Amino acid sequence: MSIGLVMPSSLHELGIKLGADFKQSKKFHVSTNYKNAKSMITRMDRPRQVITMLPTSAKNSEETLELLVEGMGPLDIILDCMIDTPDRIQSRADICFENSTQYMAINITRECVYVTGTHMAYLENKNLLRRINKNVKYMGGIDEV
Repeated sequence: MSIGLVMPSSLHELGIKLGADFKQSKKFHVSTNYKNAKSMITRMDRPRQVITMLPTSAKNSEETLELLVEGMGPLDIILDCMIDTPDRIQSRADICFENSTQYMAINITRECVYVTGTHMAYLENKNLLRRINKNVKYMGGIDEV
């Protein structure tokens, strides 16, 4: 199992600091250390937990997500930090579902981590979420439109 963090290069230092908290240097990957996010995925051990921190305004955030899930499978999960409209979150969840990859939308605050996604995905990834913040709130599934 390995953990990946996909973020723009402007947040590289933040990614390095987050990686230090995981204390798994060989199993923790930051996309800014690779040619692109897809090349990071190919070098990660399965199953993969990938946290995306892509800005909502970026044109290629949807394309990046699509490239990521193309190389992922049913045991892998995207933990998406995108805070956006329910329709856009549903769209991103659908991209993952179509490629048989699990998806959870997460909102990281100082107080806690808010999680939306399937209950099974939440249970399987609760330990990782608690490493980010000990207080984790499961908000339920992503409603199908």
